[in-house]
Amino acid sequence: MKVGTDGVLIGCWCGVDDSTRQVLDVGCGSGVIALILAQRTEVTKSTITAIDIDNDSYLQAIENVEQSEWHDRVSVEHVSLQDFCKSHIGKFDLIVSNPPFFVNSLKAPDTARNNSRHCDTLSHEELLRCCSKLLVDGGKLSVILPTIEAERLVQMAVVFGLAPSRICTVGSSAKKRDIRRMVELTKTTQFIECSRQELLIHNGGDYSEEYRDLTHDFYLRF
Repeated sequence: MKVGTDGVLIGCWCGVDDSTRQVLDVGCGSGVIALILAQRTEVTKSTITAIDIDNDSYLQAIENVEQSEWHDRVSVEHVSLQDFCKSHIGKFDLIVSNPPFFVNSLKAPDTARNNSRHCDTLSHEELLRCCSKLLVDGGKLSVILPTIEAERLVQMAVVFGLAPSRICTVGSSAKKRDIRRMVELTKTTQFIECSRQELLIHNGGDYSEEYRDLTHDFYLRF
């Protein structure tokens, strides 16, 4: 399974600090986000739980985790977020997701690709509802979505007690400056300021310095 830029971006950008001990990766795919977070929390030895409804993704994540040096801190489960939310005991400090984003769109013949990109198995409302239940007070949910879907998610989040605390507008180049939004939502009933930033992946024909600075620790060769 290919490693996508979206997964690398949100894995590198999401907020991690000394209080980040329990982490959940929703829709883990090949496990790239979970492994990035395991590397980023090397000092705190955080525990990362990665879940995916797709069996092939689950098996690929298991293989990648077992071959990594962080296999003792990352566990992978073959389960939907909805079922996980019903059965899991305990709370998370951080939840990260590169969630499906197509709604009522034409589907490809590939079922796994459909599950990862279309909202049939996990609507954004269900994502927010389950994550709000699974987060500790003050915990954070970080997602990456196309711009329109991200704006809708932020508007919907307040219903579930989640407030935007950071938003990053991502562009692929100077001509396409707003193709994705990375959004951090904090579980709180208090008003909080939302910081905003921008990031370009490419500058001219090469990766931008800001993208290199964010992701260079997680590429073998850049």
